[in-house]
This record gives sequence, structure tokens and C-alpha cells, in this order.
Amino acid sequence: MLIARHEDLTPWQRARELNRILYGITQRPAFAEDPVCRDIRRSMVSIISSIAAGFDLRATSRGRLRMHQALAACNGLRWQIATANRHGYLYEIEREELEHRLLEIRYLVHNLIDTLWPG
Repeated sequence: MLIARHEDLTPWQRARELNRILYGITQRPAFAEDPVCRDIRRSMVSIISSIAAGFDLRATSRGRLRMHQALAACNGLRWQIATANRHGYLYEIEREELEHRLLEIRYLVHNLIDTLWPG
């Protein structure tokens, strides 16, 4: 199946779902005051926009670079989620679910890179 729009990409869709969940969590009053909250939101925007830009630039080497930026943002977000958990802003079950979703996004982006730029 040929995909013409980044909105149809599974990793982009999963990132949007994770963004919705994280945005709800970061609305909690105590959490919203912490700088890690702002970092989490920025990382999510970076992941979503990098996947979109990477796909839209898929005919160029810049597209691959943007996909790798999405992976780097996933790594940063993973650390930020762990920090939020250590500060007591997340329940352990939430941390596990967020990390599971984030690892799924990383896996899907890796597969997308391998598909768009084989070799």
C-alpha cells in the first residue's frame, strides 16, 4: 500500500496518541509547574513534527536525518518520563504504559527508516 500523507503513517498516529495521553498527565497541577513538564511537551512536538518532516522529505537525505531526530527525541522523552516518575508525578503503571508506547514508536520509526532508505 502506498502512503501519500504523513498523517497515514502508523508511527505518526501512535505519537499523536501518546501526545494526547501525556498532555492530559502534564495538566495535573503539581506536574504542570515543573520544568520537566515543558520538556516532555517539547519532546512530543519534536517527535511528531520530525516524523512528518522526515516523511515529507523522504526523497532527500534530509528526510532520513529528520527521522533520526525523531528517534533522538524519543530517547530524551524516555529520560524525561523516568524523571517525572522519580519526582512522583506518575504512577508506576502510567510510567510502564508510556514507556511501552514510546518503545513501540521507536520500533515503528526504525522500520520506517529501513523501508524508506534501504541499505
